Amino acid sequence: MNKLLLSFLTILLFAGCHKEKEEEEEKPKEPEREVTAIYLDKSTLEIRITDTYAFTTTHEPDDLPAPTIQWSSSNSEVATISTTGLLTAVGEGSATITIAAVISPETSLSASCAVTVAKQLATQITLDKTAIHIEEEETDLLSFTLLPNGSILMAATWKSSDEEVAIINQEGTVTAVTPGEATVTLYDAERPEIQATCAITVSKKSPRYVLLSREQLTMRYFQEETLSYTVFPEGAELGDPFWSSGNLNIATVDQDGKVVALSQGVVEIIFTDRDNPHIRAICVVVVELVVDIAFTIEEVTIFCGDETFLTYTISPSGAILEFPLWSSENPNIATVSQEGKVTGVGVGTTTITLIEETDPTISTSCTITVLTVPTTGIRLDQTSIAMTVKDEVTLTYRIEPSNATDKEVEWSSDRESVATVDAYGKVTAIGDGSCNITVKLKNGTLSSTCQIVVTPMISSIVLERESLFMEHGEIFTLGIFHLPTQAIPPASYHWSSSDEWVATVNQSGRVEAQRIGTTTIRVEIPGGIYAICTVSVFPVYGAWREPELLFGSSLSDIEKAENRVKNEISTSTGGFALIYDGESGSGLQYCIYFFGASGMNYCFLAFDDTDAKACDAARGYCEERYKFESESDGKRTYRDKNGIKIVTGIEDIRDREEYQNLTFLEKTFIDIWLNYKYTWFAISYMK
Repeated sequence: MNKLLLSFLTILLFAGCHKEKEEEEEKPKEPEREVTAIYLDKSTLEIRITDTYAFTTTHEPDDLPAPTIQWSSSNSEVATISTTGLLTAVGEGSATITIAAVISPETSLSASCAVTVAKQLATQITLDKTAIHIEEEETDLLSFTLLPNGSILMAATWKSSDEEVAIINQEGTVTAVTPGEATVTLYDAERPEIQATCAITVSKKSPRYVLLSREQLTMRYFQEETLSYTVFPEGAELGDPFWSSGNLNIATVDQDGKVVALSQGVVEIIFTDRDNPHIRAICVVVVELVVDIAFTIEEVTIFCGDETFLTYTISPSGAILEFPLWSSENPNIATVSQEGKVTGVGVGTTTITLIEETDPTISTSCTITVLTVPTTGIRLDQTSIAMTVKDEVTLTYRIEPSNATDKEVEWSSDRESVATVDAYGKVTAIGDGSCNITVKLKNGTLSSTCQIVVTPMISSIVLERESLFMEHGEIFTLGIFHLPTQAIPPASYHWSSSDEWVATVNQSGRVEAQRIGTTTIRVEIPGGIYAICTVSVFPVYGAWREPELLFGSSLSDIEKAENRVKNEISTSTGGFALIYDGESGSGLQYCIYFFGASGMNYCFLAFDDTDAKACDAARGYCEERYKFESESDGKRTYRDKNGIKIVTGIEDIRDREEYQNLTFLEKTFIDIWLNYKYTWFAISYMK
């Protein structure tokens, strides 16, 4: 019984333990925790060279152990970082400090800080000068150095302790204002204790030199002149100015600079400053003795218009006139220059006088008699003139000699029904015939005559041809006839062409045929008189018509305009081309029009490229109709009057864009029509 109970209890105990174990196995395990973020205490940092900063780091969750941190700098020339997070600024610039941590094979974390390193601040200023001595208005420049080398001031500022004595700008330039003493200081406005000073002593301007108002004077006995002086630099003052004479017997000078001439000779007037021995200036004074002056000739006779120079003597010998003044008693008879040149102006007698302006008692005079110059001849510039009614011409004359006194003339015509003349020699043609125009001295018998022949005006002009038929390139010069025939031909003609595309004409009447067509050649003379000639340039080459150049037109528009025989294959082209046979016997094989979405866009005349005669005719056809522009690769380019482009030369139809844009079926039609001949001599027309 006991054994049975023990066995039962054992079974129950085993079953209970097994159940607890199963429950423990069924309960889920809690996941392991890890760091999810790391941080630096700063995201940006500004620091100066040589400074340091110790970064601190944090992480989340903060109850977990700190991960292992790796430190790095993006620019070690700007900032370095230790393995413990100590940053050292080593150079100016920017760098990024980064921390990184590997949490697990799948997880890596990082954070960074942008670091800006500025220059080091100066700890000491040294000026290049500690004391300056300058004069008023002078300047001096101060410079400075900073320690340590390469450092800077946050706000460098200059100041003066007394700006009434000296001022200083922010570039370090000291300017002296007034005499006295002052101190200039350079300091850092952000750190006033960083400074340096310089003592400034300002003294008055000292004179450098003086200039006298005159360096040389010429004077006469007892004449007075006052000298003045100017001190340089401006504003400087003399201590004890003093005037003196090198020879008091010749000239004296007082302390106001007044010089008095006493006797003949040369003397130095000296100016000095006894407080400044280097100040010295000299004026050389020449004292001359003038006793008397006299003209060498007392009476002179000249003709009107003549010139003569008067000369004079001064005693004693060697003396001069300081301010000679010449004058004429009657300038209407004779004038005199300040060099003594006398000019005869009118008949009569006058007196020329010379005086010393500063002493009118020193004078002399000369009597001048001016006589008339007799006229010996009068000459007209022309002896005969041919004129037309209403023409005008002005005659000129010459009096001989040119300085003759009597120059007044009068004009006359012996037949005023033929020509008249006014008081100025202007001749006007009145009617047919001849007459004499005479110019005569009003107060004499001398005269000169010019014959005037007046012919009638041209009433009309006629060209030798009323019409002219020409070929391309032909030249013909038109002749002109005038009516009445005795009329004088005009000096020039004006030629013109109404259409220079067809023919041109030069100003000699030379007509040159340019292209097929008709134009009017017109020649005109003054008075609106003209004549015309109709010029027709006819074709030589090409017994065929030009294509209908209706670009942009529809196929039906071309069919209505084109009179050639349409080739039967045209009905099979499906509307992309119209094909016409060339005129029989002309050498033209085909005339072809191509059409696109916008209508007719290209056409050409096709000639057998082996038919030399037809090709030459095609070239000549273009030359006599269109304007040549250029030639390249054997092809010649032209333009017609409307600007349409024309190209001649050997053409392979397969090279044309219009052919290449066709469908296979369309190309087949063209190939059949051309009998598979692709190379032609073509005249192509295109916009």
